[in-house]
Amino acid sequence: MTRPTSFRIACAIGFVLLCWAYSPTGIRLGLQGYAPTHLALARFVVASVFLLSVALVRRIALPRPRDLPMLLLLGLFAVSLHHIAINYGQRGVSAGASSVLAQSTPLFSLLIAHFVLKQTASAWHWGCLLLGMAGARSWWPVIADSVTWMRTAC
Repeated sequence: MTRPTSFRIACAIGFVLLCWAYSPTGIRLGLQGYAPTHLALARFVVASVFLLSVALVRRIALPRPRDLPMLLLLGLFAVSLHHIAINYGQRGVSAGASSVLAQSTPLFSLLIAHFVLKQTASAWHWGCLLLGMAGARSWWPVIADSVTWMRTAC
């Protein structure tokens, strides 16, 4: 297997960031025609078809049977309920507010890990968190403009 070029990696990262940055706007638009649970299901079907095609092309092995219970629990709590809750929550707040709340998840994770679980949070952890939040904040004008444009276009 060859190593991907830096350009390909940068393009992949850019694509993921754009999809991630615009997901609150997409959720807001999707909620105009679908119930929150149906929208989550539609997103999972699309993602599952894509990942199945990648797994088939790359010949990725199936998980071991003993790993299935934990994978199902993880899928339920970390993915399904998370997305359904976001969809329900976004019915009452703007796409921009939803984006800001979503960006605060790493902050709360680090605070809970440090103060509740008594894990050490190094300067590196705090620096990465602040850098990530500054990066998310730098996209705010772009996201706000796109939400305005999409509302007028639709």
